[in-house]
Amino acid sequence: GGVNRALGAGPGRPRGFVGGRDDVVSRPADAGAYGQAVQRRKAGEPVRVETTGLRAGGSRFEIGVRGVRMHYQGRPHLLFAARDISERKRIEEALRASEERFRGTFENAAVGIAHRDATGRYLRVNEKFCAIVGYSGEELLQKNIRDITHPNDLAATTDAFTALWQGESPNLGLEKRYVRKEGSLGWLDLVAPQYINDVNLQL
Repeated sequence: GGVNRALGAGPGRPRGFVGGRDDVVSRPADAGAYGQAVQRRKAGEPVRVETTGLRAGGSRFEIGVRGVRMHYQGRPHLLFAARDISERKRIEEALRASEERFRGTFENAAVGIAHRDATGRYLRVNEKFCAIVGYSGEELLQKNIRDITHPNDLAATTDAFTALWQGESPNLGLEKRYVRKEGSLGWLDLVAPQYINDVNLQL
């Protein structure tokens, strides 16, 4: 077998798949998945695996490997394409850590926090917000902001959120009445910045 310059050249070349060797796996937890991929490739099935590679100098890196069986000049060959995915894995881990930090802050906040979309439907609520309005999180995710807003404050609430959504105001500040689950009234000091996430929802 052979390798191209990107995979096999230089002192930092990966050890796996060089000269027909399959010792690319350096993380024991990956050995099972890699072994299954090897069996699939022997059976002629396409292979796709992500694992940890070991360079000639001993450093580790994340590698994505795809393999297919093909025929060339009448003989069967195994064609592998490998690329360093270390940067992608680093970004994924940073995003995961950021999400965990946000979740901790969101759930443990001393104030009620609710995410809603442009229609007013609740997407995510913390325990403090549930305690304020008297509904469980599951119940609120089935409701709209209009469902718990006092009728006399509904127009002002709608106008304020419309201005926020349309970019006429960078944030929202509003005192409004709300209706608890058991029917009593309360007052909220509502503060809302505009936030657009990767699926284009206002939160």
